[in-house]
Amino acid sequence: MDIDLLEKLIIFQKNKNNFMEILSYFNSKIKYLIYKLKYPEAETDLIIFLYELITKINFDKFVSGADASMYIKRCLRNQAIRLSYKVNRDNNLLTFNCDDESLESFNENNSNDYSDVFFNDLISSLKPRQKQIVYYKFYLQLSDIEIGKILKISRQSVNTAKRVSLNLLKTKLYMEG
Repeated sequence: MDIDLLEKLIIFQKNKNNFMEILSYFNSKIKYLIYKLKYPEAETDLIIFLYELITKINFDKFVSGADASMYIKRCLRNQAIRLSYKVNRDNNLLTFNCDDESLESFNENNSNDYSDVFFNDLISSLKPRQKQIVYYKFYLQLSDIEIGKILKISRQSVNTAKRVSLNLLKTKLYMEG
């Protein structure tokens, strides 16, 4: 089986027809790394990296398919680490950038979309902290844990404030409707 992999890798470099066969050798490693990365495009990114990697490697330096397999798996793991740094960096920037700007645009009420106007009008009766939590939860669709980190409160506090806010909004809607 190991020699078969090395032969398939060499054949791939010549005519690029058997990538799916090679991918099957590394599918379990890629699935594991996808699970660890936890972002939607991880599978695509790792498969593209694998394709580019096996087109560049000089397989004459490997004694067996096991050596090549070990090397490729290590490269996949290192790429996953690089991707996790990139994704975490991007998420931190996104969280940092969206907090103040989103709330400012939220308070301006300059949206022409009816649903935005209705949403802003509906939550205008809430306290500022409740507004923030409802906005983050239902407009930006963040999880309770993410909201807690942004507002520096516990997940339980977020959940309690959200439930109280929703009950107030429900009462308001029943009275208006």
